[in-house]
Amino acid sequence: MENNKEKLFTHFFLVKLLKKNIGIKNKSAVVVPFCLPKLVTSQIRKNIRSFCFPVMNQFLNIQEDKVETFSFLFTKEDGSRLYASCRRILRKNKDPDCLVLLSKQPIFRLLDSILEKSEELNNNSITKLINFISELDKLEMPEMGTTFEISVKKSQTNEYEKFTFSRHENEYGDQYTELLFQTLELEVITSIFSSLLLERKFIFYSKETYLFSNIVLNFISLLEPFTWINVCIPVLPEKLTDTASAPMPFILGVHADLMQTIQELPLDDVIMIDLDSKTIQYTNRDLDLLPEKFINKFIAKLSRHINLFREKQQFDNQIIHFEFLDFFIEIFANYPSFMIYSEKDNQYIFDSQSFTSSQPKILRKFLLDFQKTQLFEFWQRNQEKNYPNLEFDNFHQRINNLLENKKTNSKIMKQISKGQRSRSNTHTPNSPREIPKISMIMNENLNENLKENLNEKNLNQKISRKNSIEKKEKNLIEKKERQKPHLLSQRYSFDSKDSIDIPKKISKKKHRNVIRKKIISNQNFEKEKQNEETNSFRKTNTSQFTLIFKTNKN
Repeated sequence: MENNKEKLFTHFFLVKLLKKNIGIKNKSAVVVPFCLPKLVTSQIRKNIRSFCFPVMNQFLNIQEDKVETFSFLFTKEDGSRLYASCRRILRKNKDPDCLVLLSKQPIFRLLDSILEKSEELNNNSITKLINFISELDKLEMPEMGTTFEISVKKSQTNEYEKFTFSRHENEYGDQYTELLFQTLELEVITSIFSSLLLERKFIFYSKETYLFSNIVLNFISLLEPFTWINVCIPVLPEKLTDTASAPMPFILGVHADLMQTIQELPLDDVIMIDLDSKTIQYTNRDLDLLPEKFINKFIAKLSRHINLFREKQQFDNQIIHFEFLDFFIEIFANYPSFMIYSEKDNQYIFDSQSFTSSQPKILRKFLLDFQKTQLFEFWQRNQEKNYPNLEFDNFHQRINNLLENKKTNSKIMKQISKGQRSRSNTHTPNSPREIPKISMIMNENLNENLKENLNEKNLNQKISRKNSIEKKEKNLIEKKERQKPHLLSQRYSFDSKDSIDIPKKISKKKHRNVIRKKIISNQNFEKEKQNEETNSFRKTNTSQFTLIFKTNKN
């Protein structure tokens, strides 16, 4: 029965650079003393040798001992990709070695840890190395976040030596994403990223192979869910320098020693990034095609994470990858709404024209250019071919989470809105009482300070309205009195000494009683009016507050 489970690695190579090979007229040559599996296609064997020692003259005169780790991408004849981790060992007065592991997954940190142990064993004996790799070759791809162990028999003894390795808890953890953000400024990264989306030509160069090779692979991984299907050579061999003048889009990682040769070629609109001086040369600024508000928001989110990582001295690759993923989700989250079934083609077709029209105007120019790229066309073909039975990758998982959150928030807002409109709760036995529950929960969660502020505000409103009523009533009485002169002022006149001119027929005592009654009558009138308005106000407000609290209780 055939085992279809994915293996930890697909190939292992021990590659040597022989500085003086007697068999070929004393010239240097690259050979493969050991590989696993033993039957390897000539294409893979030939290309592996070129990638291990891309500029051969660099390694003919080694001045100091040095170990270099780097990575590259290997594309097979059928279009599938293999990710390579390499460990190059340079020793004075010795021929250089290079250990290589190929895997279907970009688990660079795990592979590098295996190669580090392989180097130690190879220094002692190639037999130990072969036994070690043979045991690893039996293993399947470990689950994320797991640790595995192998035991290798020591030569000429019955003792076993144990080796333990771990795979990171998430799929991005075994990549060197932090290297990208340690090398380039954030604005430069976003500028290169936007140009990648429009499939420009790129050359990343440095004196350090590990630097330009990993930077290239990092940018490729940040394009998820889109796939770069154009030329991508993270480590450019000297014999392939003509690729830099190719008419199609490409991404090349180049050693600085080859740049003089490359710059003599007819280069057309190539964006060149010097990773040592951290400078970039480009003719078109594609970042300007994206709306300023859109890209500023994207940069701000990345800045917050990077500043936090610098404080903690711990970089989280997954968070950064998800921010780039969310960049695409913000644009393409509603793409399933434009997948239309075609009876003629017997499959779903993506209506890109309607999709673009549905987007904000500020994004349409960028989308029209992006839809002309092979990045987009390859992604579109995959969606149409497999829809609706798509692979549940990170992109679609985060879209589903976003849609679920929107649905939940929409339901809550509708329920709150209905609860505010219906102060009195009426329901039938067939209609669940959902709105009062949400209203009740909200009331229970109100803190004491909020309640006190609410009561204080209502009390101030009562006092203010009462004072306003009293003032209006007083003004009304004064107005009436001005329009209709007082009865006593018509009958009696007062001198400057406030004495009363009393008619002969009315006694002083009787006169005092008349005045006293009139004054008391006016005072009673005012009090009755005030009490009437105050009672009316209290009655109205009491009914309103009673209604509110009754609704909340229900």
